[in-house]
Amino acid sequence: MNYKDLLKISIYFIAIKLFVDSISRIPEKLYIAFSTGEWLINVISFIFLNFFIVAILIKVGNYFVDKIFSAKGNYINTSTQSIVEISMIICSYYIILIQLFSAIIDLFSKMNIDFNTVEKLTGIIISVFLIIFHKKISENLIKI
Repeated sequence: MNYKDLLKISIYFIAIKLFVDSISRIPEKLYIAFSTGEWLINVISFIFLNFFIVAILIKVGNYFVDKIFSAKGNYINTSTQSIVEISMIICSYYIILIQLFSAIIDLFSKMNIDFNTVEKLTGIIISVFLIIFHKKISENLIKI
């Protein structure tokens, strides 16, 4: 592994973290949309903006990393699929650990469940699914 692979892992890590954070905030956005009636701002634009940024990070970030680090060096050739899998596993475990500790502290300090706690629990669930299905997700992500 080299700096090129580490930079790609970092970019994929950021994209996966943004994806999980945006998906875990959807219940709160839906509640606000139902209470205020502003669907375009609260749900649709939020989802499209986050998915657009994730897609840019994955596609354009990979392109720029390949441009910055030319193939002239003696780099270990690692497949893009394995880099995505490593990023997904590392990011998922990171999210699980951070969100679990934060959710436990929120539950014991407030003694009630609010949208902040639901967001953390949703992030943990999404991360567990990412760990379970990381091979299939990375295969489909590379095909796109």
